[in-house]
Amino acid sequence: VSSSTFSINENLDLNFNFNIDQNYKDLNYNEISSDLKIGLAKFNIAYLEEKNHIGSDNYVKTNLDFNFDNSEFSFSTKRNLVSESAEFYNLSYSYKNDCLKAGIMYRREFYTDRDIEADNSLMFKISIVPFGEISSPKFGK
Repeated sequence: VSSSTFSINENLDLNFNFNIDQNYKDLNYNEISSDLKIGLAKFNIAYLEEKNHIGSDNYVKTNLDFNFDNSEFSFSTKRNLVSESAEFYNLSYSYKNDCLKAGIMYRREFYTDRDIEADNSLMFKISIVPFGEISSPKFGK
């Protein structure tokens, strides 16, 4: 298992994570990603590849964050390239002051299995920064 990061400048990073087999020839897991910061926005895109005993799927993950003075807005998604289907969407908003962080998150999960249905959930979360966090149960159908 290895991880490496190459910072091109203060606004752009390239990351590579991988898992190599015992024979030192087969890569079981590859992830290459890039982080781009422009002003208040941070964008991340990643490509994941699973092989052998880990899986046989390829994914693209994206994440977009906007950080304002005391607020953060975030959107993320993951798409399976083999089945050409979305895995999930996350949409969240959080507010942070000196020692308190409160937020709300909406999550939409998609499934391709005929026995498991798609799930929508809504969660409220409060964190007292030096001590811990409290999360509500998921609300959804």
